[in-house]
Amino acid sequence: TSFQNRLYNITTGDTIVDSTLNTTFASTLYSICPVVNDTVNATNMDPITANVFDSNYYVGVQNGEGLFTSDASLYTDSTDSEDLVNSFASNQTLFFQNFILGMLKMAQLDVLTGTEGEVRTNCSVANNASSYYQQIIEPIVGPEERSSASE
Repeated sequence: TSFQNRLYNITTGDTIVDSTLNTTFASTLYSICPVVNDTVNATNMDPITANVFDSNYYVGVQNGEGLFTSDASLYTDSTDSEDLVNSFASNQTLFFQNFILGMLKMAQLDVLTGTEGEVRTNCSVANNASSYYQQIIEPIVGPEERSSASE
């Protein structure tokens, strides 16, 4: 469902052609994710070196093999982000250096705990008032214990 909108009209189920997708890569995605699909299928975000942490993801983005719309947008929507994609694709050391800096910056973010934050049951969506966590976990540990345990 994270990239289905690049392959199919979500309302009608008709096949669409996302002009930013490499046609061979799109064919692979169509075979992995048919429109009539009762299962949750998965694919690699990096079709070049799926099991290696490297900068080939950016080579894939350059080649129209970015899985998500946001991946394609990195290369097509802004000169600044296109320059970054090109730099990281051609210079893995630069990618690693910037990745380290990004992780260090993220580590400095203030994490909200207790009643100010939440453990999301789905990373991309805020929990609603009757979330699984609140229904199942909080009655067991209580909000006070959860708050003090995470500090």
